[in-house]
Amino acid sequence: MNRLIRISILFLFVFVFSGVLFSQTKSELENKKQKTLEEINYTNKLLKQTRESQKESYNNLQLINKNINSRQDLINDINSEVVYVDERIKETELIISIMEEDLVILKEDYAEMIRIAWKNTNKYNDIMFILSAEDFNQTYLRLKYMQQLADFRKKQFMAINSVKAVLEIQILKLSDAKEEKNSLLQEEKKEAQKLTEEQREKEKALSDLKSQEQ
Repeated sequence: MNRLIRISILFLFVFVFSGVLFSQTKSELENKKQKTLEEINYTNKLLKQTRESQKESYNNLQLINKNINSRQDLINDINSEVVYVDERIKETELIISIMEEDLVILKEDYAEMIRIAWKNTNKYNDIMFILSAEDFNQTYLRLKYMQQLADFRKKQFMAINSVKAVLEIQILKLSDAKEEKNSLLQEEKKEAQKLTEEQREKEKALSDLKSQEQ
């Protein structure tokens, strides 16, 4: 019974609290990242307009600085997502480990139950077990016992199938989370390269500005 309670609590944690909290936080991070991307795109548009109209290099420098800050914010946002997904991976791995242990225990208990039932069946078949009762009260108790045993076997079998089904889902979630982490790391690398280019562009703008001042 304690094992079944443990499994029930785990199911509650996996599907109610963990899932909701993860989706909310993930959505918040994605929204923040999207806003930062919009800021960068808008600044790039202004930079293009400034270059085309040949405005002062100082304006360019301000826009480039703004872009660098936004790009760094974007990288930080992506890194926050990576950290969060990494925590999700660790959490899912822990859940899988616990569920695998529970599945082994449930299977062992079920196998032992079947073994005992088979052993007892060799001694008495169901009808003889009931008919050998000394009185009506004992007959009733034996019938009730057999029914409870059958119900417990059924519940144990259902528990095994439930754990297996949820375990498969968690394994898929783990695979998806790892793919998402790899994708985020690639995105972070790409944005870091863009940041390097923008820093070079800033150096050039500073150099141009100094040349104009001389």
